Amino acid sequence: IVAIMPQDENVGQVAEVFEGFKMNRRLVVHIIDKDSTQNQPELLIAKADSISNSLEKEIGKSITEIKLTIPDSQIEVLYNYYYQNIPFYLLEQDYDSLQNRVTEGGIEKTLEQFYKSLMSPMGLVSRKLMVKDPFGFTSFPLERARQLQLDQNFGLYKNHIITKDKSHLVFFIELANPPNETAENGRLV
Repeated sequence: IVAIMPQDENVGQVAEVFEGFKMNRRLVVHIIDKDSTQNQPELLIAKADSISNSLEKEIGKSITEIKLTIPDSQIEVLYNYYYQNIPFYLLEQDYDSLQNRVTEGGIEKTLEQFYKSLMSPMGLVSRKLMVKDPFGFTSFPLERARQLQLDQNFGLYKNHIITKDKSHLVFFIELANPPNETAENGRLV
C-alpha cells in the first residue's frame, strides 16, 4: 500500500511502522461449509487440519507458524489477569450478584453447577479455573470483555475460531518472509 503513495519522509516513516506490525505477516484462512443445513464443525476442523498439514509439507519454509487453535494456556492467561485484578473490573451491580452467590441458597446452587460442570467434557478443561473461583466472580469482567468482540458471530469450538452457526472456521498463517517478498509469498496464493 505504501509503495503506491508519493515518496517523502512521512511516508517513509509510515512504511517503517507498517513493516514492524506482525499482523502484516499474517494470512487469514476462512473455510466455509457450503451445506449449512448440516452444521458439522468437526468437518471444518478436519479440513483445516488437512490444509495445515498440506501447507507445512509443501511450503513449510515460507511459513513461520500456522495457528489453528487458541491454546488453553492463552485462555488461562486472560482468566488469571482478570482474577488477579478483579477489584478493578467489578462494577457496582456485580456486587449485588456476588452477594446473592454467597448466601446459603446461592452456595447450594453454585455447588450444584460446579458438580455438573465437572462431570461434563468441558469440566476437564475448566476444573482448575472452577477450583480457583468457585463462585464465578471473574465471570463478570470476562463477560464484559467478550461483549467487546468486534464480531459477536465468532466463538470457540474445541479451541478453534468458528461462527456461531458452525459453518465457518478461521485460522491464521504467519509468513516467514516480509509481505513485500511477493515471489516467496506468492506460492501461498
